[in-house]
Amino acid sequence: SAFGVFVSFVKDLALLRFLSIVVIGLCGVFVFIAVNNALKSSTRSLLFTLSLLTLPPFQVMVAWATYAYIVPALLLSCLAFYCAQKSFTHNQKKPYNKYFWFDLSAYLASLCTYQPAAMFYWFLVLVNLVNRQTAPAREQYAQRNHFLLTGILSIAVYIAIVAALKPVFG
Repeated sequence: SAFGVFVSFVKDLALLRFLSIVVIGLCGVFVFIAVNNALKSSTRSLLFTLSLLTLPPFQVMVAWATYAYIVPALLLSCLAFYCAQKSFTHNQKKPYNKYFWFDLSAYLASLCTYQPAAMFYWFLVLVNLVNRQTAPAREQYAQRNHFLLTGILSIAVYIAIVAALKPVFG
């Protein structure tokens, strides 16, 4: 495992767990912002975020140091969502800006790290699209297509990478 470089003794696992907690906290910030935009209530958004991030799968990610690779995939999917959102709002006339490419790269890296954690991107997209119900229909359509394009394009590139590497690694 890539984390084996950082772990020489059992006590080093505590540092790995601590880093997992920090990264999940960062993901919590992304979730809070997305949910707060939808609910417009800081208290409810905070309670929702805490309820979500204290569910058993997140507890397992922190408790089992062998699952430490899941946490960066989760952070990368949150970063991909943030970049997709920035890409759309930054310049709607030119959607293929630097944020678009960062989004594509972050989501692809998340998929390559751990696919189930990468699906957290779609949760954040869903929260954002629920929030967009008050926006004009044309803008909702454009943003939905933008999120779909970046997500599906990343998945297609991931499939191509796996297909290309399959003969090499069997």
